[in-house]
Amino acid sequence: MLKIIGICILIFTICYISKTLSDKRRRALSVYEELSRFLHFVKRSIGCYLMPLRDIAVGFDSELLDSYGFLALIRDGACGIDALEKSGLCGVLDAESSRLLSTFFSSFGSGYLDEELRLVSSVLEELDEKVAFERRRTPERVRLFGTLGAAASLALLILIL
Repeated sequence: MLKIIGICILIFTICYISKTLSDKRRRALSVYEELSRFLHFVKRSIGCYLMPLRDIAVGFDSELLDSYGFLALIRDGACGIDALEKSGLCGVLDAESSRLLSTFFSSFGSGYLDEELRLVSSVLEELDEKVAFERRRTPERVRLFGTLGAAASLALLILIL
């Protein structure tokens, strides 16, 4: 009886880990998409209205970025790089994307309009490539995590019984 309970607990744990990893991948994709949407909004706002980042963030609405506190930090006057680090978004993004966005936010707002538009455009190009890559990769990873979870559960069941 204890053996069966132990097997059930281990199988549940494996399935839970598989689900958690899948949800993490999906959430990371959503964060990439929302950051891309935010930077497109930034580009339009500085191109049309010459607004600073703080005022731009007031006009942008994203439940996901709000849930991390990213937009609230910017609206409160934090610079973009501080908001990125304090909100915990760096923990969701990979190292390359975190570095890219940190570099962007550290230099954003310090140049002329043409320089700012070029900067936003170059970052958007790289971020949009990352979004496209994550869109292709996420379903594969989710299937992989599900398959590994099921295979590990089955292997455990076979080994113990």
